[in-house]
Amino acid sequence: MKAFISDFDGTIFFPEREEKISRNDVYAIKELKKENLFGICTGRPLVGLDSLFDVGIECDFYILTNGALILDRNRNPLLKATFKKEDIISLIELIKPYEFVFQTTEDLIALKKNAMFPVPQKLVGDITRYLDQVIGISIATPSEEIAKKLSEEISKQYDLSAFPNQFYVDIIDKKCSKGNAVNFIRNHFSLEKVFAIGDSYNDLSMLNAADVSFTFQESSEDVKRVADYVVKSLSEAVDQFDGK
Repeated sequence: MKAFISDFDGTIFFPEREEKISRNDVYAIKELKKENLFGICTGRPLVGLDSLFDVGIECDFYILTNGALILDRNRNPLLKATFKKEDIISLIELIKPYEFVFQTTEDLIALKKNAMFPVPQKLVGDITRYLDQVIGISIATPSEEIAKKLSEEISKQYDLSAFPNQFYVDIIDKKCSKGNAVNFIRNHFSLEKVFAIGDSYNDLSMLNAADVSFTFQESSEDVKRVADYVVKSLSEAVDQFDGK
């Protein structure tokens, strides 16, 4: 059996477009799922995937929070990695100048409403009671350059992995990544071959871990150098998947 794994934002979901998830991509995924597995690999929590469910796509597995949480098709946890409490408390001081949210297995939690995160947020006055549930932190910065610098600073100071994703920074446990999640899925389902498509820096480990990888012409040169093929759409990648 083979699996096709897709990033979400900028790969299958385009919020700026009238058709946020294209009908061609939806059709291609549903056809693929008749004989193969399809999964999403994203920095988002499950509550951020409503647009996918609205067009009738249910996945065979969900890689969430950049690999810190993996769910099966029934949305039961296969893998979960939480933060150390002391790291969360220390990080809050470092990232105070920016908007940020915490991801748990169930919710996106914020200390105040953050307009830069277009996902339903649970507002709490005190993060203390959730410290043992945090599996990821996402930060919105003013620019891609600041996101890259902040990612490097966090990765050096903490035993955590920080990834720039456009002008956002996603933070997860050091042993987690999209690439490690791909390998987990490969072993869990005893897959013959894994295909993956993504568009950003946080997709690099996923593209490297896949047997065949795709990205887009609009992606950065760093991402295009890693990918095996450059395509115009997810549906075009699925067409190539059928022949490999």
